[in-house]
Amino acid sequence: MIRTIIDVISDTATNFTSNDFFQNRTMIQKQMKKDLQARVVNDTWHEIKFFQLRSLSLPDQFEYEIQNTEVKGQDILKAENEKKREQVKFDTNVEIARLAVNSTLEKSYGEANRTVYEAKAVESTIKDVVTK
Repeated sequence: MIRTIIDVISDTATNFTSNDFFQNRTMIQKQMKKDLQARVVNDTWHEIKFFQLRSLSLPDQFEYEIQNTEVKGQDILKAENEKKREQVKFDTNVEIARLAVNSTLEKSYGEANRTVYEAKAVESTIKDVVTK
């Protein structure tokens, strides 16, 4: 029976990463209990009433590397978010520049039209004075 229990726990454990054991311990415990209940009842006719996945003691270097992995993961997320923020700033600046160009063009068209209409007004005034 002990061999069966060890086999089931080992088989179930291989379905998870080491990171899962730190982040999803409760889910893994439930899965192991479910797998144990199914296999032990079929193979040994015993019933599993309680199963507890106890905490482990890992070497300091391993725990340090796990922490380091988490920190690097956070650094990656931070860098991705900074990249998104910078992209938004860049896109905003491009849009502002595009609108400034449009504004300059419109202002230039307006000044050109004003010059043309002022010239036409002067021309019209001169025609009216000359023809009278």
